[in-house]
Amino acid sequence: MSRDSPIAFAARYTIRTGIDDQFDYDVFISHSSRDREVVHELAGRLQENGLRVWLDDWEIKP
Repeated sequence: MSRDSPIAFAARYTIRTGIDDQFDYDVFISHSSRDREVVHELAGRLQENGLRVWLDDWEIKP
């Protein structure tokens, strides 16, 4: 039996809480700069699955 990568798992098992209008984002991602590549992939997949993702590189402008 093959095991999901963390990204595949998170993208497949997204949960909607029903409190969408109380917050601007569904997911806040905090990460080490070493994990930037995998975090961007995860964030993109979560977004593709309809979640509103807060990721520093996307939201903090210089």
